[in-house]
Amino acid sequence: EGGETTFLSSDDLVNCLEHEAPNLLNELTGSPILHRRSGDERKAKVIDLATQPTEVNWNYYCLSPNISKRERDMADSFFSFLQYSTLVQQKTRAVKLYPGDAVTWKDREILHGRKGFRAKTESERFIWKCAIDIGRFG
Repeated sequence: EGGETTFLSSDDLVNCLEHEAPNLLNELTGSPILHRRSGDERKAKVIDLATQPTEVNWNYYCLSPNISKRERDMADSFFSFLQYSTLVQQKTRAVKLYPGDAVTWKDREILHGRKGFRAKTESERFIWKCAIDIGRFG
């Protein structure tokens, strides 16, 4: 029950921030922030407006534990914005996946997440994940 995969384009995200939280947008497009997961690190702006299309680099749960208080406060504000913004809720697309379904997206152009779910049995929700580094192919 529940568990839809959610998608918000980087352009829609910027539009939402411009209208509802322009100061937060300025912070997110400023200094890079460090993400760390499974031995990999990436230091990048949360939102990079210099790219076309706009790129996003965001995973609240993978922020380095060594980020500054200012960066943590910004991250907490952004996390809250994504949860409670009226425009974000309007622009986010939720997709219910069923056994055998697949979905692909460009990770740096789309914020993605998952709605909460209630499992009736252990391991009821299981997703295979993979990544393709298309930058290596031309």
